Amino acid sequence: MASAVLLEPDLAALTVPQLLHTPSAAQTVIVVSKLITTAVSTDFAEAIELLNVSLLGGIRVELWGVGSDTNVVAVDCYGWAQFGGGHHIGTIGAVQSTFNQSFTAGAPRFSHPSLVEAFPFASTWRGCDTYSETSDQGVALSIPVTEADFPGYFNVDFTNSQYKWFAVVPTTVGGTSLGAIFTALSVKKGGRNPQWTA
Repeated sequence: MASAVLLEPDLAALTVPQLLHTPSAAQTVIVVSKLITTAVSTDFAEAIELLNVSLLGGIRVELWGVGSDTNVVAVDCYGWAQFGGGHHIGTIGAVQSTFNQSFTAGAPRFSHPSLVEAFPFASTWRGCDTYSETSDQGVALSIPVTEADFPGYFNVDFTNSQYKWFAVVPTTVGGTSLGAIFTALSVKKGGRNPQWTA
């Protein structure tokens, strides 16, 4: 059993991609018995990362992993209120593409310190160009129109939710590992981001 790792968004760098899930092998779907308690007091089958989304109105999520072109991957999305149980928000499927990225030092897209540690320079990380929503149980999951061989993503809207914690759990990994990064799309009233205020 493992405790959750709590991630706090870097509010001074919300327009820069940050860590949502450290690349890992496929993990176990979170079962109902683990969703009836608060996230911070639950022992999970594997270590999962919980992002504090209490100040975020929405995020864009990209999946990156070590794998091959056309590998099929999937993540399950979960949310927890601060003092209540959790919910299965939905399932997102994706297909890895031809493009890849070495998270090299100084690469502007992946320069945030949380990514430098989680995505080792020695590996080549492959992104996904095709995303599909297979279920949406909670907050709004949306997928913009995708284009083959170009980086894709999915959006998660928290504006009408009471979630404090959000997690993605890779349940299908086409290669050896799958991770996730996020970029904030908006902040809720009361949240502050110096880059978005006059």
